[in-house]
Amino acid sequence: MSPVSEIEEAMGLSPRRFSLWNRWTYLHVPPPDWLRERPADELKTYFRWLPRTFRYGKVVMGCVIQANQYAWEKESFDVPGEVVYSLMDAEWVTDDDLLEVAKRLFKLKGASPQKSDSKEIADYLTNQRIRVFGLPVPREIYPRYHFQISTIMFVRKHMPEQRICSKVLPLIVYPNEPYVATIVPMKYWPEDYIKQWTNT
Repeated sequence: MSPVSEIEEAMGLSPRRFSLWNRWTYLHVPPPDWLRERPADELKTYFRWLPRTFRYGKVVMGCVIQANQYAWEKESFDVPGEVVYSLMDAEWVTDDDLLEVAKRLFKLKGASPQKSDSKEIADYLTNQRIRVFGLPVPREIYPRYHFQISTIMFVRKHMPEQRICSKVLPLIVYPNEPYVATIVPMKYWPEDYIKQWTNT
């Protein structure tokens, strides 16, 4: 069962209001030190837009396409990765749809597809330093629904067990450009969904 409606009830509807303490502590995600050494890295867009994403974003289910290997382990540092989700068709998309489109996208990594849209995705997944926000998934990859891809940070304090336990997870996505996405902080997750997610 999707936890989206319960998360929306817990977080409130857009535009959301959070206490100053919440904004400065739990919802605050500082850029990692290594990002300061890469001024051209577009990951800075994620951090710049994160406060507005929490305030105005749409809650949807998403799926991990790929992530730094440390995201699956308990560590002290946050790491980047790629997720797929649907804003346009969110109410119809199932977990199985998300898992399937993520699998098809990951298969493009290291490949050389002929179509330019698929090649763009293949190149970016292979490179692992290219960042995307709201990149449309070509319909030939999954024609049933409209999907988008965004680079996110896997924020430890926002995840149960401080790691990825399941590829499918709740996201909050800024609904217009630049389509920044992030994991819904776990304090807003239903208790039964936390148990389900950590036992996957």
